[in-house]
Amino acid sequence: MALKDNKRTASAADAKSKAMRLKGSGRGPDAVYTGTPLSMTGIRSGLLYSNLMKIVLLVLIAIFAIGFGLQSIGTGFGGAGSNGAAGGATGGPDPVARVAGQDISRQSLQSNFLRQLGFMEQFGQPTGVAELLSTKQRALQTLTDQAAQYKAAQDAGITVSDADIDQKITSEINDAIKQDQGANEAGFRRQIESTYGSLAAYQENMRKNVDREAVRKQLMIEKLEKQIKDQNKVSEADYKQSVTKLDLLQIVIQPKLPAPGEKDQKAAQEKNAADAKARADKVMAELKANSTPGNFAPIAKKESDDIATKAKGGDVGWKLPTELYYSPTIKDAIAKSNTSLIGPLQDDMSKYYYIFYIKGRKLELPKDYSKPKKKEEYIKNFKTQKDNEVWTKYQDDLKKKNEVEVDDPALSAYQLQSEKIFTAPADQQNQLRQQAIDKYQEALNYAGPLEKSAIQYQLAQLYRQMNQPDKVVAMLQEAAKENTRDTTVSLELARALREQKKDKEALAQLQQLDKQLDTSPAAPASPFSMGGGNPNDAVRMQVASEYEAMGKKDLATAERKKIKPPAAPPGGGMGGLGGLGGGNLTIPAGGGGKTITIPAPVSNSNGGSKPTKP
Repeated sequence: MALKDNKRTASAADAKSKAMRLKGSGRGPDAVYTGTPLSMTGIRSGLLYSNLMKIVLLVLIAIFAIGFGLQSIGTGFGGAGSNGAAGGATGGPDPVARVAGQDISRQSLQSNFLRQLGFMEQFGQPTGVAELLSTKQRALQTLTDQAAQYKAAQDAGITVSDADIDQKITSEINDAIKQDQGANEAGFRRQIESTYGSLAAYQENMRKNVDREAVRKQLMIEKLEKQIKDQNKVSEADYKQSVTKLDLLQIVIQPKLPAPGEKDQKAAQEKNAADAKARADKVMAELKANSTPGNFAPIAKKESDDIATKAKGGDVGWKLPTELYYSPTIKDAIAKSNTSLIGPLQDDMSKYYYIFYIKGRKLELPKDYSKPKKKEEYIKNFKTQKDNEVWTKYQDDLKKKNEVEVDDPALSAYQLQSEKIFTAPADQQNQLRQQAIDKYQEALNYAGPLEKSAIQYQLAQLYRQMNQPDKVVAMLQEAAKENTRDTTVSLELARALREQKKDKEALAQLQQLDKQLDTSPAAPASPFSMGGGNPNDAVRMQVASEYEAMGKKDLATAERKKIKPPAAPPGGGMGGLGGLGGGNLTIPAGGGGKTITIPAPVSNSNGGSKPTKP
């Protein structure tokens, strides 16, 4: 829902637009209903408050994946198939992809994509040419994830009744009306009655526009989520393990990276992974022969690949499981272990192997744990945290199980470019680059203006990797024509011209960009921008570097003088996310001016953090 002031009375036009909030805007059969952003799992969990950075990132990811990834209440940012400011594609293969036997329609992808663009714009992070295709790829990933989850719900025998759907729709309609009327209920009712005759007629109008099939699918996914979480059993003993500090030693075994000139990168990776596993098993066998801290330390100094702890005999120090940077699987294994020596354990993300020695354990319960209500609250929050971890792992496993077939040529090309080329044998990489180029060229036939410039930008990157500088310049020039305001394209073009010894043209391009920065200053940095400051400052630094590369030191000096130190954020502290530490964070969520307020953390008895009460 669009944000607005709760105190403002809805106009007749507003009332008509509200009737569309439950309509499936451009939804294909693959669309799924999600309700409002406030229903997101990540926001439900009180445990998310434990670390402000983690909260913000989780909230943003959740909004991306659910609140804006699906067609719910609201007409979105432009609608499906729009070719306006977002420059979306107007044609091409339909469906764009399929997964788990389900098609993803072009309309559904385009609508989701435009929502994500609008979301980023709302948070002061407009999507530029360089990031456009990665954003569209994330939009597709959201839809394919949902399709796989829906298929899993079907396979689990989960069903939803018409009564369930009616109840959900009624709840959402009532919630939407409550938000929209704000504090002026009488004024809102008058506007509704002048347009629809009665509030009941308005509600019925909204009900008629609901995509019941989308609601059914989302309810099935919600039931699947509940089923998975209900299977996860958490006891008080599990909670106590989570607040037990461990005095840890570690040995880290990292698989070697394939040599840069290795012909078969995949085979080399597999061999190196097997070698790392064999090495970890050998070290573990040596430790088992004499399982003591005194034996562990010298072996860690000799065998560990972790620079930070190797010299200290693998000493990690006293840590709570939540303070460790390992994957949840490893954290759980350490917390639940009844032995001192553990491993080898492979991290889900890094694929490193870990061996641990627990020298000591120290239970650190909160000071108010003896109070029954507080005890219940701590265990409940811990259960929520573990449930969410289980659900996340289930979703990750579904992704691995269900291969996505991508038919959209631009996204297929981007997948080749960003994922497959650099894991392929060196002698096959240019062949894959050419395949990506061919797919991009096909996509140009029906891409909108912004997407066309994004494709041309990516083509320039591929030509650069293939050492074809003339084509690099040609593609960047085309991209600059399609999008005259994108600073990344302008800067890349100036750099490409300089590299071809065309200093006069490069200088003209830089001066044009410099003038653009002077006459059209960027909006202040979003609170979610790392480092704060004006977004143009980073561009100016690069412009200055280009001036210097051409021997124009006076211009470089003048450019750097235009960069002003970032102003301190309200309440003091660092810029960017670090600047949020001085108080509560409020972000938009849904319509009617609804927001989510994330309280700043305060210290608890464990030296960690917990939320203040909203």
